[in-house]
Amino acid sequence: MEDILLVGMPHENPEIINGDHIAKELACGKLFSNCEWIFHESVGSTNDLVRQRLRTNADQKIIVVCARRQTSGRGRGMNRWVSNRVNNIYLSFGFPTKIGSVPQFSQIFANKVVRCFRDVFSVNLTVKAPNDLLLGDRKVGGILLEVPAKICGWILGIGINLFSDPDLQGQCAQPVGAIDLVKNLQPDAVILELCTIVANLKEEMGKKFSIKM
Repeated sequence: MEDILLVGMPHENPEIINGDHIAKELACGKLFSNCEWIFHESVGSTNDLVRQRLRTNADQKIIVVCARRQTSGRGRGMNRWVSNRVNNIYLSFGFPTKIGSVPQFSQIFANKVVRCFRDVFSVNLTVKAPNDLLLGDRKVGGILLEVPAKICGWILGIGINLFSDPDLQGQCAQPVGAIDLVKNLQPDAVILELCTIVANLKEEMGKKFSIKM
């Protein structure tokens, strides 16, 4: 299968996520044949919303949750994902499957995200194992794969700082950055590219891991 490429449509304010536009792109079926798009102005955690939806996902849809703001994001272990800026990337996917955790899935996803930012957006990110996205020596994003007990599914979350927040440095133990330090990107375009990565990845790995999409 050839990689699918979607580019975000222009918006009157390019820093504002256009949830309706993304919903229309996903509804056309080019990426996922059976998908539910959930968009909120503000949430505690996009991963938690996916977890809730997977519990009642009788129709085995791919769940895609996005928000303009996330107030209780988290990373691996007990780490928090701190990002106060609206319209950064707060995005989670829910995959219905009975297969347990596959650690390399998140690593492969991270490498594809880095390649996408390089090839599509001309932004050079790197991966700091196991799940951090760096711009130079500054963390600009993170990836979290969760396999909740008693739920038949995986949850794949990604957060990316597109826009700088001067107040963020004092809240984090490590240097934090944002993509706008080198380039201004439209959130819609980034979200659609991330959805494209996931869609292409499920084609590559779906049969191997029995992910029903």
